[in-house]
Amino acid sequence: MSFSAMQSVVSQIQNQAAQLAEPSRRAPDAPASGVPAFGEALASSLQQLNHLQVDAKQQSQRFMLGDAGVELNDVMISGQKAAMALTFGIQMRNKMVSAYQEIINMAV
Repeated sequence: MSFSAMQSVVSQIQNQAAQLAEPSRRAPDAPASGVPAFGEALASSLQQLNHLQVDAKQQSQRFMLGDAGVELNDVMISGQKAAMALTFGIQMRNKMVSAYQEIINMAV
């Protein structure tokens, strides 16, 4: 269960990264054709990251309070999902900052 759960998170992240990496073939002012704007995709990713963090915290608290419906392995899996998503988010932020700095330093 833990391996498949982590694989699903990784595949979701890869799908989102692939969607963001696809070059846009429309004019900048043209209406979107079902493809989310960069800001929308970023906001959605941050919301998902926040949801994973909140879910992990809630499961951990429920386990510590002795809730019979929460197993230790579920707590550990949700914690690892949240940690992996946060690590990926930080790496993406670093890549975007690096790309921004390269663009700023380009000679025009």
